[in-house]
Amino acid sequence: MSPIVSGMSVSLIERDPRPPTPRELEPRAVAALPVSPDVFLVDGKWNFVGERARMVVRGDCESVSIAAASIVVKVARDALMSSLAGLYPHYAFEANKGYPAPRHLWGLSAYGPSPIHRRLYAPIRKLLDEGVPGRLLPERSVCNGSG
Repeated sequence: MSPIVSGMSVSLIERDPRPPTPRELEPRAVAALPVSPDVFLVDGKWNFVGERARMVVRGDCESVSIAAASIVVKVARDALMSSLAGLYPHYAFEANKGYPAPRHLWGLSAYGPSPIHRRLYAPIRKLLDEGVPGRLLPERSVCNGSG
């Protein structure tokens, strides 16, 4: 069986003033599976999947299956961010995968958020509300090509 990785677009996430929660998303993900597993291993202590779920706190440390799934998802996300880097070069997605590294913050401060930045995320919302160029830049920031 091949792994299945899914995601949601920014517009879908932000369509509602309250973004979807794991309580809403996990049952949808389970319902969309092409098979019906006997048991679901879920990383964490909250069961939003149902009676067939087995909760594993610190799952990526305690379960090889959860650790492998975490790696698959991170690799898929990194590949997506690298492909988006060509569309939005000012944010250095290929180097920082969207995390708030200095080059990413520089891009946000200089160019504002791109269409893939979530406007409901507090630092982006603050930047949009204040509209101040350079607002997210650290005091001694230098954009020298490193992420």
